[in-house]
Amino acid sequence: MVKLPGMAIVGPDKIALALNLTPQRIHQLVKAGMPKEGRAQYDIGQCLMWYVRYLQRSLGKKEGMDEEGEITSIKAERTRLLKAQADAAEHELARKRGEVISLSDYELIITDLIVQTRAQLLALPARATTRVKGLDDPNLIERVLSEEVREALKHLSKTVPRMPSRPDPDPAAEGEEPPVKRKAKPSRPRRKAATK
Repeated sequence: MVKLPGMAIVGPDKIALALNLTPQRIHQLVKAGMPKEGRAQYDIGQCLMWYVRYLQRSLGKKEGMDEEGEITSIKAERTRLLKAQADAAEHELARKRGEVISLSDYELIITDLIVQTRAQLLALPARATTRVKGLDDPNLIERVLSEEVREALKHLSKTVPRMPSRPDPDPAAEGEEPPVKRKAKPSRPRRKAATK
């Protein structure tokens, strides 16, 4: 390589500043072939010429450079972009099919289930009181309470969470046929708690 007259020998911090890179990137470039005068000593002129040629070769390979001075392949970036777009399209399709729900919808469903569970648990004493009233046998009392707990759990296992209502998108705008509206099932009447 041609030596430029009057160029200074500098340390890694100064050469990093001159090339607008980090000292870590300078170390990587040395491994890639950037010339060094000695341990932690760089000729600014030689390094500038080498770095210009390095960038020219990179551009010739259709590569780019990120904010940190790392060489990146345009093909790799395009592949990453296409994968992200495909992932977003798959997620949107799964959402339209009803296979995924938003976090806010999930929170509403879980909250509804917790409220229903709480109501079932709070109703247990009132239902069980009338059945165990007058019983002296602890085994019989335990059986009645177990039956009430199982009944509450059975009811909860059959509970279908309510999906939050969302406005239907305009099917004509999406080129699809309008969805068929299903009739809502009549709700089961709630058991009334026995009064004392």
